Amino acid sequence: MDDRTHQLTYSSDQPIRSKREDRFNRALFAQRVADTTATRSDPSSIVIGLYGPWGGGKSSTLNLMEEALHDHSKVVVVRFNPWLYSSEDRLVHGFFDTLAAVLGSSLSKEGKIDSLLRDYGALLSLASLPLAAGASSSKEASRKTRDSAGSVRLDEVKRQVEEVLQQAGKRVVVLVDDIDRLARAEMQAIFKLVKLSAAFANTSYVLSFDDEMVASSIGEGYAQAGYETGRDYLSKIIQVPLHLPPADAMQLRQMVFDGVAAALRQSRIELVKQNVDAFMRYFVGGLEPRLGTPRHAKLYVNAVTFALPLLEEEVHPVDLLLMEGVRIFYPKLYLAIRDNAALFLGGGRDSDQNTEGAQRRQLTDLIRGTAGDITPEQASILRRDLLEGLFPRLGQIRYRDDVEADWAREQRVCSEQYFQRYFTYCVPPGDIGDLEVKSFLGGIASAGASKQDAALEAFARRGAFPRLIQKLHRTASTINERAASELAVAIARNALRASTEHGQASTLDSPFGQAGQLVDSLLRRIPDVQSRDRIARSIAEVAEPLTFGFECLRCVGRADDRAEEDRVLSREGDLAMRSVLVDRIRSQAARKPLHRTFGRAARELYWLWAQQSATEVASELRRTLESDPGEVSALLDAYAGEASDPADESAADAEIGAEAYDAMAKVIDPEIIAAALVRRHGSGLGVGDFYRHDLPSVAERMGHQFLWMYHRVQRELAEQAAAAATDDEGA
Repeated sequence: MDDRTHQLTYSSDQPIRSKREDRFNRALFAQRVADTTATRSDPSSIVIGLYGPWGGGKSSTLNLMEEALHDHSKVVVVRFNPWLYSSEDRLVHGFFDTLAAVLGSSLSKEGKIDSLLRDYGALLSLASLPLAAGASSSKEASRKTRDSAGSVRLDEVKRQVEEVLQQAGKRVVVLVDDIDRLARAEMQAIFKLVKLSAAFANTSYVLSFDDEMVASSIGEGYAQAGYETGRDYLSKIIQVPLHLPPADAMQLRQMVFDGVAAALRQSRIELVKQNVDAFMRYFVGGLEPRLGTPRHAKLYVNAVTFALPLLEEEVHPVDLLLMEGVRIFYPKLYLAIRDNAALFLGGGRDSDQNTEGAQRRQLTDLIRGTAGDITPEQASILRRDLLEGLFPRLGQIRYRDDVEADWAREQRVCSEQYFQRYFTYCVPPGDIGDLEVKSFLGGIASAGASKQDAALEAFARRGAFPRLIQKLHRTASTINERAASELAVAIARNALRASTEHGQASTLDSPFGQAGQLVDSLLRRIPDVQSRDRIARSIAEVAEPLTFGFECLRCVGRADDRAEEDRVLSREGDLAMRSVLVDRIRSQAARKPLHRTFGRAARELYWLWAQQSATEVASELRRTLESDPGEVSALLDAYAGEASDPADESAADAEIGAEAYDAMAKVIDPEIIAAALVRRHGSGLGVGDFYRHDLPSVAERMGHQFLWMYHRVQRELAEQAAAAATDDEGA
C-alpha cells in the first residue's frame, strides 16, 4: 500500500450549508417554508413539523431555511440542538440560554430581553422539578404554593418578553434539529417545552425529526402503547406537519456514480466499458431499490473508497463494488454469504437430486430471511438482478468444472480462491497476493539464484508455495522469454517445497504435478528449440528432489502420442535430459537404494534407469537383495498398489497385484525377488488364496502376494512350454 491511503477523500455526512450545494432541489421547498413563516401576519405562535427519515436531508433543509430567513430583516433565527443536553432540567436551561444569547445580541437596544429569558427559564425549570418520593403533606402544600407563585411570575415574564418583541417589530423563528436522536423522556421534554413554556407571540418553531421513529418511541410510554398513540401525541404539538420531499432517484443514482468514479480515480483503477456497464446494470437492478436517502449514498461511497485501495489488484473491482453494496444495503445477507460460502459458490447444486432440491430451498429461504422486509417477488428480483451476477451458479446455467480457472484468473468473488478476500479486506494466510506475484515475476529475470531461492523459501515458510504455483501457472502465458527460462529452473531447484515427502508420487492436481505442468508452460514461452533443450538439461541437473526431474521429463519429453509441433524438446534435447537424470539416479542408488530414499516414487526412477541400461538396474537390485534380504520388503512396498479387496481393510495400500508384479519384472528377474522372500520369510508363503488374513504383518502379506503371482506365472509358463512341446511332437 502506498501513500494514496493517506490521501483518500471520503464523503462527509455533514449537511449542506447553502443552496449552491443543493443537488436534490430542496432549496425551493426550504425557501417556501421560510417565506411563509417569516411573513405571517398572525402574531400567535406556530409549530411546524419537518418530517423525514434519518439521512434524508432534514438538517440540510433547515440550513437552507436559515439561509432564506436571513433575507428577512425582521426575523431573528435561533438554532437549537437538544441532543447536546442530557436531562430535562439542562434541556430547559440550555434552550433559554440559547434563546437569550441570540435575542440579547439582536435586540440589545430593546431592553434586557436576555435576562428576562434566563429568568423565565429558571422559573420554568424550578416549576417543573419533580417532588422527591415520600415527601410529607406539608411539603406537598409548599410545592403547590410555590407552583402557584411561579405561574404568576412566568406569566409576567412572558408578557414582558412579548412586549420587547412587539416593540422591536421582530419575529423569532426557532429551528430545532435531531429530536429523533433523543431518548423518549427527552423527546417529551422538548415537546413540553415548545407547547407549554415557550409559546410567545411572534414566535414560530420548526421541529425536524423522523415522525415514524418519534411516534413509535413516544407511544411505548403510554398504557395504550403503540404507534397510533404516539401519532396522536404529535398531532397535539405540531400544527403544520410537512414531509420532506423525497430525494430524486436519478440524482441519488448520480450521486453514487459520481462518488464511485472518484473512488476509482483515487485508487488509480480504470474500468473498461464492459465492466462499467456490468456495474451499472447490477447496481440499478439489485442495490438501487435500497437507495432511499443521501446518507445511504454517502455511506456506500465511503465504503468503496475504503475498500478499493486495500484490495488493489487483488480482487475484481466490479465484484468488490457490488459486494460492498450488499454489505451496506443488505448487511444480514452479506453475513449470510460470508458464512455460507459453499452454498453460494455451488448454487445449491449437488449430485444427488434430493439433496440439491433441499439446498436450493435453503438458499431461497436464506436470501429472503436476511434481505430485510422484502416480498418474495423482490427477493427473486434481488437474486436475478444482483446475486446471480456475482455468483453465476445461482442461476439456471450449469457451468463446467474448469470455469473455476477462468473465474480465478478474473479474481471473481465466485472463485473459491478469491471468495474470502472480499470479506477480510486482505490476502488470507496461506494465500498469496496477486501484486506480490507480479512483483516476484518482475524481478525474477535479474535476480540471481540465491535471491530466487530466498524468495521461494519465503513463500514456502508461510504455506503459500502451492498457491504460488497455481497463480504462476495461470499467468504463464504472459511471462516473457527471459523470465520464463529463469523461473523454470528456479522452480525445479525448489520443487521440494511443493511436497512434504521426498518420494511423494504426483498427480495432475497435486502441487508436484502442477509444478511440472508449470515448467512445461514456461518452456513453451521460449521460441527457440535449442534454448529449450539447454534449459531442460539445466532442470534435469538441479531438480530437487530427483523425482521432480522425472516429473518434468514426463511433462516436456517427446511422447509418442504428441504431434511434432506440440513437442517441447528436440530428439537430441530429450535424450540429453534423460541421460542427465539417469546419471543422477545412478549416483543416488550408489549411496542408498532408491526405494529407501523415494518410496513409491522410486519405481519411476527404476523404470527410467532401465530404459537406458536394464542390465545395470537388474545388477544393482540383485546386489542389494543378496547383501540384505530385508530390502525386499521395502522394494515391494515401493511397487505396492491399493488393495482391491474391500473386506481386507488391513491390506489397504499394500497389494502386489498383476500390475505391480509386471512393473517389477521389467527391472529385475522375479526369481531373484522370490529367492530373497524365501530367505526373509521362509517357504510358507505363496500358497493358498491370494488374500491371506492369517499373516501378522504387511510385509508378509505383500511377500505372499508376490510369491503367489510368481508361482502362477511359473505355472503358466510351464503350461505354455508343455503345449508348445506337444505341438512340436504332433508336427
